[in-house]
Amino acid sequence: MSTSVLEQLLNWLSNAKLEPGDKLPTEQELCDRYGVSRTVIREVIANLKAQGLVESRRGSGMFLASQTDEPRIDLPDLSSERIGDVLDVIELRLAIEVENARLAALRRTDSSLFKIQAAEHAFVVAVKSGSVGSREDFQFHRAIAEATSNKRIVEFMLWLEAVLIPRRVLGAKTLQRSGDQDYMALITKEHAAISAAIAEGDSEAAAAAMRHHLEGSQRRYRVWRLTSPQT
Repeated sequence: MSTSVLEQLLNWLSNAKLEPGDKLPTEQELCDRYGVSRTVIREVIANLKAQGLVESRRGSGMFLASQTDEPRIDLPDLSSERIGDVLDVIELRLAIEVENARLAALRRTDSSLFKIQAAEHAFVVAVKSGSVGSREDFQFHRAIAEATSNKRIVEFMLWLEAVLIPRRVLGAKTLQRSGDQDYMALITKEHAAISAAIAEGDSEAAAAAMRHHLEGSQRRYRVWRLTSPQT
């Protein structure tokens, strides 16, 4: 039930054209809108807070959060605008995130699984709205890292955030290329395969799905490197 409500609320947030700092409906208004209990709404709000999408202000209610980056260590001489650097990072991610997915399948709780599925839905909503979904994509990979219950893995993922999802920069330049919408749909399917394997507790399938996902991105950016005169 909470996942369904979360998806509906994410759709509304995507279409409402809200600005950071805008006030959101109250818990009671959300209960009335979606026909669910306060318990369900509070679970959904907790997830949105965990994703950094909303924030509470004591005595004032809930607001759309400002899109500020979390503190992180800078990576010297590493740029998400250089495809060569992006490929280096994807290679590093293969070494880390395949294991993240395997551990997440073994260690995930109901709560951490809900966060993974919620982030997966948020990416779908972003793509349908025409976005490249860089923030939502990162939240999906971060939720998997959190499901490992290893805080050092989470810290490492945050350390890499600046170049972790290269579509943050490259996507805006390439979204109009032929076939790119098909590529976004493919990413959506790959996320679903990873999420499903983790939900089933199948560690080997989760690792394989993550490897397939990242190797697909690796191939894509290699093609861009060959065809782009700016790299």
